Parts: sequence; C-alpha cells; structure tokens
Amino acid sequence: MARPTKEGLDYFPHDTDAYNDEKIEALRMKHGADGYVFYFFHLERIYRSPNAEIVSDAETRQIFSRKLEITEQKYAEILETCLKYHCFDLQKYRESGILTSNGIKKRAICVYNKRLRMKELYKNRIVSAAETRAESTQSKVKESKVKESKVKESKVKESK
Repeated sequence: MARPTKEGLDYFPHDTDAYNDEKIEALRMKHGADGYVFYFFHLERIYRSPNAEIVSDAETRQIFSRKLEITEQKYAEILETCLKYHCFDLQKYRESGILTSNGIKKRAICVYNKRLRMKELYKNRIVSAAETRAESTQSKVKESKVKESKVKESKVKESK
C-alpha cells in the first residue's frame, strides 16, 4: 500500500539571526516575547498547511489567542504589527483574510520541489530495480555440450 501524499511541511527554514531581523525586532520592541512567539507560531501553522497559508477568521483568531495565552485584543494588536512590518502580506490579508507572504511561499515551494524531485528519483529507482529483477529471473537455458558431443561420437562410431 502506498504512503499517503504528504501535505504541508514538517519543518521550515528558520534563520539563525531571525531574532535580529528588523521585522522581528519591531515585534519584540512593541509586544515583547509575545510578538516573537506569535510570529513563529503562525509560521508553524502556515508551513504545516498544504498551500503555505492559513485563513485568519474570527474563530481561528479566538482559538489561536487561547493557544498563545493572550487576549483577543492583544492578538489583534500583534497581528496588525505583523501586517504593518510586512511579516505577512497585507493585501492578501485585507482581501481574503489569508496569512502568508511571498517569502513564505518561496521557501515552501523550494521544499515542495525537492519533495517532487525525490519522489521522481525514488519512482525511477523502483522501476529500474523491477526491470533488473525481471531480467535476472528470465530462464537462460544452455544446451548441454555433453549431449551434443555424445551424439557426434555415436554417429562417428556408426559410420565406421
């Protein structure tokens, strides 16, 4: 039975100097550790989704604010800061309530493409192995030279 197709990512790139990124610094200066945690919590959720984006509707904001242990008001304030500093795509959020960004999509696509390449390599390796097995199991019968030489000997004896 084939393994189900994986959706979303199990990991995402996290720059080692993210703490010093201007966007993250703005979040930390305005909201403290809550801003930092908010941003990376959302990145985890976004990258886990199949299309590297999440819908931020009222119900989701309520659930996420509880998970982050902040008020819904604080959640809204941090989200506005994230949008102001382009942590997420403001236009996409205003139009459809979706949290993502071009950078997020670009990094996710790199992983998706690598996954597809590895899947193709694996598939090609399986096909190649199956072909090799099929060739090696074919019967290769060799005629016995002993039998042939005995027939020749008996004909020589008969002719004498």
